[in-house]
Formats: sequence, structure tokens, C-alpha cells
Amino acid sequence: MNIGKKIKELRIKNNITQERLAEEMNVSPQAVCKWESGKTMPDILLLPELSVFFGVTIDELFELTDSAHFERIQNMLYMRVSLSDDEFSYAEDFLQKRNAKALLARLYENRADEYRKKSAELAKRALEENPRNENIHSILCGPLWGSWDLTNHHELIDFYYEFIRKNPGNFKAHEYLAELLTADCRLDEAEKIVSKMDNLNHSPRTYRIAAEIETKKGDIEAAKSLLDKMTDKYPNDPTAWSYKADAYASLGLYDGALVFYEKAVGLSVPPRYIDDDLSMAHIYEIKKDFSAAAREYEKIIDILLTDRAVPPDGDVIQMYEQKIAECKKRSTDG
Repeated sequence: MNIGKKIKELRIKNNITQERLAEEMNVSPQAVCKWESGKTMPDILLLPELSVFFGVTIDELFELTDSAHFERIQNMLYMRVSLSDDEFSYAEDFLQKRNAKALLARLYENRADEYRKKSAELAKRALEENPRNENIHSILCGPLWGSWDLTNHHELIDFYYEFIRKNPGNFKAHEYLAELLTADCRLDEAEKIVSKMDNLNHSPRTYRIAAEIETKKGDIEAAKSLLDKMTDKYPNDPTAWSYKADAYASLGLYDGALVFYEKAVGLSVPPRYIDDDLSMAHIYEIKKDFSAAAREYEKIIDILLTDRAVPPDGDVIQMYEQKIAECKKRSTDG
């Protein structure tokens, strides 16, 4: 039984009109009619209110298939900047019951990101109120230059060494291990893992990490040479140009990075991602070209609406609309 049929069954069983249900849920009668006809679904935020109103559990109210629940949760994590407590509890309860470890980990990561953002905003306000409180900077910036014991990845590296011992053909695990080793300047080990990656699947990723290793060694020209070889070998792969742009941006070579991001965007096909446009927006903000940054955020909104079916009135779109307004204001302010 679908959601609309269940709502209609409960409404008729309790002698409730569509108008009264609409009034109780603070929606239009047309919205209720569309639910019951299967044209639309109630917003997830109405789940608790509907269940209380009809005196049933959420699971009883929405007899969705497991695949429908999974799809709803995945869309929720992708399309929302933050989750309400009700949304989080619903997703956590369902995923725990289904022992869906991967998606549950993503859910907790989403909540952790929310708390990190809240922490950062509060830290900024606290610094404005008390500029002399030096301890707050560590909350805001994290261990950027903290003790080595806080920044090294030896435990995660050990995990991945053991993981690839058990899964020797797993390319992605090799990639992450090489990244972690490079980040910790264990470059001899990183090069050995990149060599194994090359044997498993020669791709732009092997060039990207090899270039990162050369950068860590301080040989920027060698890194650039590897990046050039990557895009020569994969000229029509947008990922290769995106990797090259990321590398240049990380080195502060913003003009070159913008050229390569534009190349990546030009090669991309629907459904497109927003990462390259978001990177360009950040670069333009760094360069104080706020008009160009606003244009990039406008492109991001277009991608989300046309390629990703993000709701036009959702908080993700609102977030980028706010960024556009801020950039336009800063552009006007000079």
C-alpha cells in the first residue's frame, strides 16, 4: 500500500475530511488531495505530526518498501544542508534496524558536519565578544599547526595496510592509503602504493597522487610535468582536468586552476557535479572578484535544479542564493 492510500484509509476510517486534515497539517486541501492520489508525497517533517494525529506509528503510517526508505534517506542527506532532529531520528532508527552500516556512517558524518559548522559559528561570535580569548582559535581552526600526535594518520594507515592485505585488488583502498601516506610525508611508502595502483588500474588518480608526492618533495616542476602527462593521456576526461585544477589551486596558482576547472566543466555531461564550479567560486572570492563568484554560485543553482532535482525552495538552494546575495553586496561595496 502506498502512502497516499494509507492516509486516505485512515482519514475515512476516522471520519476526517480532507479540509480538516489539511488544516491540522497546515497545508492546503489540494496538497492532501495530491497525497491521496499519489501525485506527491508529504514532506518528511510532517511524518511525526501525521502519526500523532492518526494515532499510529510512523512505520504503520508510511508502509514504504525498504528501497523507498533508503532512497528517501539518501535524497535527504544529499538535498538538505542540515537535518531536523525528527529527520535524523527517523533515518537513524530505520538504518539501525536494517544494519545499513555504510549509510548510517554517512548519516553520522552529516550530523558531525552540522555540529562542526555550529561550533565554528559560535567560536566566531565568541571571538568577536572576547578577542583576547586565545583558546577559541583552536576551536575555530582545529589542529592546523597542532602537535604532530594530533595530525598524523598512523592508526588509519595501519587500518588500510591491513585492509589491502585482505583485499589486494581494491583500488580505492590503495588510493586512500597512498593519500594518507603522502599527507604524513611517508613518501617512499606512498610511491610503492602508487606503483601497485598503477598495476591495478592505470588512471588519472595515479598521476594525481604521484604529483602530490613530488609536491611534498618540493619538486613543483616535476609535479606539473606529471599533471601535463595526465591531461595529455586523458584529454577528454573531465576528472583529469579537475585533478589538475585542484593541484594548481592547492599551490596557489589560481589563474591556471581557473583555466583547468573551466576545461573540466566544459567536458562534463549530465548529471553534472558542482565541485568544479564551487572551487571556482572560492577562487574568485579569494581574488576579490565577487561578481564572478556570484555567477559561479548561479551556475551551481542551475546544476542542482536541472541535473540533481534539488527542490527550488529547499535549504540547499537557499544557502547558495544567500551566497549570491553576499557576493553581490561585497561587489557593490567595493
